[in-house]
Amino acid sequence: MAPRRYLMIRGVALILLLMVGYIAWTRNFGEGVKNVPLLALLSAALSFALEWIDHSQSERLKKYFTHTLLSLPVLVAGYIVGVVLLVLNAPVIVLNSADQPLQVTLTALDAANPQSETMTSSKEQPARFHTWSTPLGRPFRLKAKDYAAKTLDVSAPAGVTISTDRDLVPQLVVLIRPTLDGMIELRSGGSIHVFRKKDQETEIASATPKTESSVLLGAALVPVPHDMVEDWRLELAGKKMPDTVRAEVLRAWKAPAAATPDASAEELTPKQTLRIELRNQANEPIQCGTMDLPETVGMMVDFPLEPCRPPRNAADAKAN
Repeated sequence: MAPRRYLMIRGVALILLLMVGYIAWTRNFGEGVKNVPLLALLSAALSFALEWIDHSQSERLKKYFTHTLLSLPVLVAGYIVGVVLLVLNAPVIVLNSADQPLQVTLTALDAANPQSETMTSSKEQPARFHTWSTPLGRPFRLKAKDYAAKTLDVSAPAGVTISTDRDLVPQLVVLIRPTLDGMIELRSGGSIHVFRKKDQETEIASATPKTESSVLLGAALVPVPHDMVEDWRLELAGKKMPDTVRAEVLRAWKAPAAATPDASAEELTPKQTLRIELRNQANEPIQCGTMDLPETVGMMVDFPLEPCRPPRNAADAKAN
């Protein structure tokens, strides 16, 4: 009875090892490799092969199975390898519910020379990053296109699963809103220039839309929120202008032209200070604005422009 009992214990140990291995495999690679259900295919092939062997060969396979897979050295080695892989490997999975594929980049933040890995996540095939980590965790930076970057603490063996709907917020965008005179200047060939104030002021974007419209600064064109349009409607109601002009201005603000930040520029984040100039064809600033971007991310920031104030020296000279 004792040998059979030990054999049963080793069988249970082997089943547990295979279950853990299967869970770890599907967690890292899904149900298969490149849409091929590898584990299911191997199981079906093994079952098919066993159906075609005779009784004597079946007994021989059972003895071979008992003396190899259920042997103590094989089980101990399997558990050691399994434990090492579990405590060092942590998957990062990015689920995308949108119809369009999403480009995702993952970067380790604790490396001296961080290297980024880029994958594509789709509705049918999520992005699966295989990272080396520990149960104590490692910091990573996840950046998905058109979404704000997110810092992750990735611990082995659980890893992290990110959903674009639940865990990521759209990247902050700024809607630059000139006055009617400013939009007329843009249609005539004027330009928008965006500067970011950090240690020093740097121009991060410029656009010459050649249309009578507002300008949207950000990763992609997004619809203008209804509440923002209603605020503009109230703002225009207090101005003395014909109803037809008021409607034309509102229409132009609701249909912005696009301005993309330079590739070398950092993404727009809260607390950054932006200064924006609208220049005429002679490259003279005629409308200006300065703003600290708000704390809330995942929103459109309304950035109205006003006529530029003359320099203090020029104003003093004019007064004298």
